[in-house]
This record gives sequence, structure tokens and C-alpha cells, in this order.
Amino acid sequence: MKNTIKFTAPSHWASALINGDESAFDYHEDEKDFAEYEECLASLVANYGNAMPVDCTHLGFKRSGDFGSLAGDYADYTVFDESK
Repeated sequence: MKNTIKFTAPSHWASALINGDESAFDYHEDEKDFAEYEECLASLVANYGNAMPVDCTHLGFKRSGDFGSLAGDYADYTVFDESK
């Protein structure tokens, strides 16, 4: 059985993280938000060898998460730990 890792990130990143569809970033053109998303991907790949969530649970409003620095709707995402 594979080990899984959970992390918290903005809910509006779900489509990009799960499906690779980054078009949501085109609507609000927030460069800081997109940079934080890219940092999230780089961190997941560096630490776990994988940046493709296999599950997502909406948490509602939070001030921040493991990734993302603005208050808003967040979700818990689960990825397989493929670093071993």
C-alpha cells in the first residue's frame, strides 16, 4: 500500500492540481497566487516525487493553508508519496 501525504491549499487550485487545467488563473490574473501555486508544485515534486492529487476535500474558509497565503476557501488535497 502506498503512503499518502495531505496538504492544504486554496480550493480554486483544484482544477489545476487535479486536472492540469490552469485556466482559472487567467480570470483573476493574480501573479502572487500563481507563483504560490507553482511553488506548491515544485515542493510536492521535490519532497514526494509527485504533484498529482488523488483526492480533495473542501474545508471552507481559512486564513491560510500549507500553500497559499490569502484568506479564502481551502481544501485538503491528498497525493501519493512516491519519494521512496
